[in-house]
Formats: sequence, structure tokens, C-alpha cells
Amino acid sequence: MYFLSAPTPLSGGIPLDDVADDLHRRYFGFVPFPPKTLRQLEEKYGSVEQFVERRFGVAVEPLHVRLAELEQARDEEEKDPDSTPPSISAEDARDKVYREIVRRQGQPKFRKKLIEAYGGRCAITGCSVEEVLEAAHIIPYNGESTNVVTNGVLLRADLHTLFDLGLVNINPDYTISVSAALDAEDYRQLDGQKLKLPRERKEWPSAEALSSRQPNRE
Repeated sequence: MYFLSAPTPLSGGIPLDDVADDLHRRYFGFVPFPPKTLRQLEEKYGSVEQFVERRFGVAVEPLHVRLAELEQARDEEEKDPDSTPPSISAEDARDKVYREIVRRQGQPKFRKKLIEAYGGRCAITGCSVEEVLEAAHIIPYNGESTNVVTNGVLLRADLHTLFDLGLVNINPDYTISVSAALDAEDYRQLDGQKLKLPRERKEWPSAEALSSRQPNRE
């Protein structure tokens, strides 16, 4: 399972049977969540679909609904292979994608402040691809008073999700802790590393706010 802002569809003609075993391993800097993490998501949110809807603001239809729609599309294609599906303007589609990205990345002003404070780099990995950087709250958002730089950390999208789940944590001494439940090597190697802090000390994450978080030590 991967969480990507704008995945690129595979082009036709690829022998999927030959590459199927490799598709689950990684997509550039992203890796799949292990089964144990997925079980934790289901325990906390009820289902992975509900997690995605609450975390990213995107409704996910149940799998059986999507499969039914896919089957219907196949039937229609077989009946009339030359038919043209209803069109949507490229501009409308682009606007919808941009709105979803902005919603996932966090409040624009808050995110901009964090990008400036952290020099446009993920505080954990140093990733500088701005499109995948998100504004993570230490104390959950509760109005403008929580949209201050000291209550935020600039994180890559996947790490933001893991931070919210308590699977990747930032200690008051600004070291990183990775839950034992997260066994992917890409994340395990982050355990014990120091956070990449803003140049201005007044913009460092609040140690008190970090202390208030209850990490998942499973």
C-alpha cells in the first residue's frame, strides 16, 4: 500500500506478469506499509479507507463497488469498443488535483512558514522535493493558535502519516524514534538520528509539545 500525491499511470504494453513480483517493493522514495501497520490502521480507524478519508480528506469507495464499476466498464467496452467516454476538461481535472494536494499538504500559510524555517527540506530525511513536503502539527490542529512554527515540523508525506500514527516520533531532545512495529529498513535506519532543525532557534519545535505526544512503543 502506497500513499502518493500524483502517481503516474503505467503505459500500455508492459508484461505485468514479468514485473508483478517487484511492484510492491517501492516507488522511488516510498515503500509499502507492512501488514502490522495496516492492522493498526484498521484497529484505529475501522478500515484503511476510513483512514485515507479522515487523514487526506479523500473518500475511498469500497473495493466491491470499484470492482463492480470496473466490470461494468469492461462490459460496455465489449459491447461498443469504439464508444467515447464522457469527457471532462483538462482544466477542471487539474483544478481538482491541485485542491486535493493542497488539502493533504496542510494549511497553506502554515506550510509556507515551515518551508521557510526548514529551508524547504524534510526535517527527518532532508528531502527537498517541495511537492511532497507537508506541514505536520505536533499538537493537533485546533485553530490558528496551533498554526505556529514551533508547533510544526516539515515532513515528507509518508513520514507525516507515520508521525500522526505514532510510528515515527520526535523526542524532546530532537532525536528520532521509530516504532518496532515499523520494520521496513528505509524507516528503521532513521531511528536515533537527529532532527534537521531550523537555523533560527526560536523556530525549533517546542520540546514541551513533543513531550505531550504519546509514542507507540509496540
